[in-house]
Parts: sequence; C-alpha cells; structure tokens
Amino acid sequence: MQVSDDQHRGQTWLDFFLVTALSLALCLLWHRQIWPSLSSLYPGDSFHTLDFLPALGLAALTSIAALMLFAISWRATCSLDKRFKKHRWVVIGLDLVATAMLFWVLLSLAPQMFYAYYQTVIPGLPAQWVVQGLLPLNDYLTLLTLPPDATLASHAAGLTGWMLLCNKCIQWLNILRRN
Repeated sequence: MQVSDDQHRGQTWLDFFLVTALSLALCLLWHRQIWPSLSSLYPGDSFHTLDFLPALGLAALTSIAALMLFAISWRATCSLDKRFKKHRWVVIGLDLVATAMLFWVLLSLAPQMFYAYYQTVIPGLPAQWVVQGLLPLNDYLTLLTLPPDATLASHAAGLTGWMLLCNKCIQWLNILRRN
C-alpha cells in the first residue's frame, strides 16, 4: 500500500508534537533541581508584575516562539535527512552543532523580542535596542545548567535548549532506526 505525501506529512508533524511532549517530560524529570522553583511559581519574579492578560500574552509569546524554533529545527533535520542519506553521521554532527549555534543566536536576540512585547503592554517604555551582541558563552552554558535559584526566564531558556537537543537526538534516532 502506497502512503500519500499528505499522510506522510501528517505523520511527520504528529511525530513532532509527540517528540516535543516527550522531550519536555524528559527534561523536567532530568532537571529535578528546578522543581522547587516551579512549584513555588517563582515568587518575586518580574513576570508577577504583569496583570493577567499581559502575563498570559507573555506566556503565549514564549510558547509560540519555542514551538516555532522546534518546528524549524525539525523541518531542517527532515530536509538534511532526505538530501544526505549517504553521509548521515556527518550530517547528524553538523545538524547538532548548527542547532546549538542557532539556539545561541536566537537566545541572544530574544531579549529584544521580549522588550518589544513589554513596550506594548507597559506605556511609556522608551524604544531602545537592548541586545549588546551574542550572549557570552559562559552565560549560555550557565543557562543550560539550569541553576536552582535562576529566574523563570532563565529556566525557560535552559529548558528550551535541552528540549531542542532532546528533540534532535530523538529525531535522529528515529531516522536511523527507520533506515
């Protein structure tokens, strides 16, 4: 029985959502040191200075941005798999390095996106550029360690990075298993 492109595409995106959910669960289980912060809902975090709707909007913006990052990364890996079937191991390595670098660049630019959001919900914030370049490598690596006393934003960024890596690894294992 021949599988149509629409069925294959639908299965690919179902796999994407299942792997993303599995990645979140695995990352939360693996990084138990953040559970006390999660359960206390980060008291004193600047997120709590927002009213309900702006806070909901910020949570939605964060979730949508992370899902878009995961989807773009997922699609790129699917394209690489189709294009370089003979050199899979090299492509896997390059894909993981490129993903880590992409995440670093996006993480460095994210403060500007969030500042623009705050400008829309807090009247009087001046227009300014808040990004000063790439996040220093030490800060990037510290975010990925998910220190227990970090802010909500730091934990969200660190979990996003781990979920992205987990997504990649599961996706490549699945590709290798199929072939």
